[in-house]
Amino acid sequence: NAVDVEKGNVVINGGSFVSTNNYALRALAGKTVVNGGEFTSNSTFGIQIVSGADVTLKTSKIKAGNSSAFGAISMPNTSSLASYIGADYFVSDPSTSTGSGMLYTTAKEINVIAKPKTAVLSATNYVYNGYRKAPTVIVKDADGKKLVNGTDYKVTYQSGRVYVGKYYVKVTYINKYADYGTKKLYFVINPRSTSIYKLTPGDNKFTVIINKRTTQTTGYQVMYSTSSKFSSYKTYKIKNTSNKVTLKGLNKKKYYVKVRTYKVVNGVTYYSSWSSVKTVTTK
Repeated sequence: NAVDVEKGNVVINGGSFVSTNNYALRALAGKTVVNGGEFTSNSTFGIQIVSGADVTLKTSKIKAGNSSAFGAISMPNTSSLASYIGADYFVSDPSTSTGSGMLYTTAKEINVIAKPKTAVLSATNYVYNGYRKAPTVIVKDADGKKLVNGTDYKVTYQSGRVYVGKYYVKVTYINKYADYGTKKLYFVINPRSTSIYKLTPGDNKFTVIINKRTTQTTGYQVMYSTSSKFSSYKTYKIKNTSNKVTLKGLNKKKYYVKVRTYKVVNGVTYYSSWSSVKTVTTK
């Protein structure tokens, strides 16, 4: 073997490793991180990972000859397949225990690229203001380094993105990350908030007048409680055909009240943030 890892922590940042009679890299135990390098075996698999060894292949090139096909990696766990890019097929290894397997490629080499670690939007919640929303996409590799839009991935925005609702941004991985396909990231546009215009007390009741919202608003929701922390509360909804409601059957107490708007889109209700709290004492 060109390199044997039997214990400890080993980091390989590059170089060329060639074995004529065995594996170019054989990990028996310990932890191995490959950040770059070329591993070539002229007789068997380029890399062998033995059960119990911890190996992370971030970026590497693997070459190996094995009859008519080329063996890239021998590994103890078939679930590891998703970590390896460029393989043509994966087969169980009949000579080893259940769950182990081998990664082959009909090409004479494969390039291993670790899956991007994160893909997130710069913002996932917006407030309707009549303008189109286009959050920035931030994609990072396995080391947390930002990938480049147009080089490592491209971004496609769903049409619209002006009115209240849920929208997606599609990330399509390209070039060396192309085998990771696409991923959709979602963000929401919520209705604008409102406020309480006036609270009027009555006998075991009070009336709420809400400042009107005429666009992208289905209605209003009122929340009221005898607790300033709203530890126990009741809510009431009204359509935006009216901005006034009288809540009856209440006790003669001080009530804390706040309101918000809501918009129903394709059966889904989107809410604004709550208004500031006002108080009223019933008679």
